Formats: sequence, structure tokens, C-alpha cells
Amino acid sequence: MILPKTKLFIIGHPIGHSLSPLMQTAALKKLNLRYGYSSVEVLPEELPLFIRKIRQNPYYLGFNVTLPHKETIISLLDYVCPEANQIGAVNTVVLRNKQLLGFNTDGNGFIQGLKLNSKFEPFDKNIVLLGAGGASRAIAIKLLKANCQKLSIFNRHFNRAHELVSYLKSIFPNITLEAFALDALADSNQLENADLLVNTTSIGLKGTQFNDFPWAKLKASCIVSDIVYNPLHTPFLIEAEKRGLTIFTGDFMLVHQGALAFELWTGHKAPIKTMHQALYSKM
Repeated sequence: MILPKTKLFIIGHPIGHSLSPLMQTAALKKLNLRYGYSSVEVLPEELPLFIRKIRQNPYYLGFNVTLPHKETIISLLDYVCPEANQIGAVNTVVLRNKQLLGFNTDGNGFIQGLKLNSKFEPFDKNIVLLGAGGASRAIAIKLLKANCQKLSIFNRHFNRAHELVSYLKSIFPNITLEAFALDALADSNQLENADLLVNTTSIGLKGTQFNDFPWAKLKASCIVSDIVYNPLHTPFLIEAEKRGLTIFTGDFMLVHQGALAFELWTGHKAPIKTMHQALYSKM
């Protein structure tokens, strides 16, 4: 097993597609911090041994975690922040005083990007999420903590949406939460009052798209978001823009979650503009 030569890195499998090294390296250079950031391929069966080896080396500052390790790494850490525990996933680990500390910056990254770039405040809003996976869970928890009025979750498999909504209701009993099957979109009235529509599914990757999406149900003021960032303008967002709707692209979540991780590791304010420019250079 090969340990990283840099003080900061990202682990996952596969990991070659990650753009985190690009934007984190740009941020480190901008602030003249003499650290490197790299990607490290770690197979699922290698994770426990990899973590043990990292523990034995005081050289490292921390690392990002991506699929398939976000959930399984939790049991290997010394501390997991309450929000990451609620989400059930960690995407950022900080090494401090020989302790491994776990955080999740995904939900915060989405909300920060949304507020700063779309001027959208979730408070008292009606929101529809498409998908019930890990990203949906992270975003949902932040939206609920921001006291949205209602959150509706649609998923291809209704049972998974129902399980997520049941879990969220146990934490946020005073906010209206509902679960639906994705193929019920056309017959549902949830879209008609939506202030924000977020696609957290993999639909959009490699040019895939929703079939017969009921766009006419959305009001003109609804913001349409997609967390997919490659391609930056997914078919979902292209169609929304054609219909005159405001869109929010996935690069903002990627940059802002990365910026929050950067600040946890270094204690420095992240140069978000620099990180975004580095990201755009590869898009």
C-alpha cells in the first residue's frame, strides 16, 4: 500500500476523475501554504489498513473522503461531528493531536453556494428533492435546519424515499416532510408550489436526462439545481433554462464544500474565487 507524499489528499475508488486536487492545490498556492494535495486510490478492503498507517504518521494534516468510503470510514475515526453522524457519512477528515476527526461539508457547501450565488434563503420555502441517496440526505438536513416550510423527496424506489423521510421526521418533527416515487411527479402537486427543485440523482451524468419531466407544473420563480458538475450544464438544467427558470449548477456545491474542508485543515479562509477559476479551467 502506497501512502500519499502530500500532507493533504482525497481517498476513494475510483479516484482518477476527482477535481479536488485541482482546486485545493490552487487554493494552497494562492495562500502560499507549503502543502501538497493529491488523490489516493484506496480499495474498500484496504481502508482499515490505510487508516492505521495514516495514524502512525504525524506528517499528515487531513484528507477528503469520496465514494465508496464515506459511510464505512465512520467506525474508524476517533470523533465524528454531530451533523456528520446525522447524515451518516463523512467527506472530510482532520488529523489533530493524533486524533482522526470526521466532518461532512456537503450540505453546508450546497447551502452556502445557494445563498451566495442565487440569493436563496431556505427559510419558510417549499423544496423538492429528487433522489434519496447520501447527497440528498446531507442537503435535506441542512435545508431542514434552515427551517424550510416543506420538503418533498422523490426517489425511483419509493421505499428508500419513505425511509429517509421517516428518519428526517424523527429529527425534525415540526416540518412537513413527504415521500413519493419518482414516477409520481406528473401526478403530484408538489412541484406547483416549489421554490427550489434539486436533482441529487445520477440522472444528468454522461448526458442522461429525465423523460417527460412535468416542467409546466413549476412556477416561474422556482430555482432549479443539479448537483452533477460534469457536465456543468446537464440536460436537466439546459431544459430548465430554456423555460426561463433560474438555474444553480453543481460546481458551486463542489467548490464550497471543498472550501469548508480547506478551512478545517488549514485554519485559513479559503480563496473561493481561485478555487472556482481552477475548476473552470477543466470544464
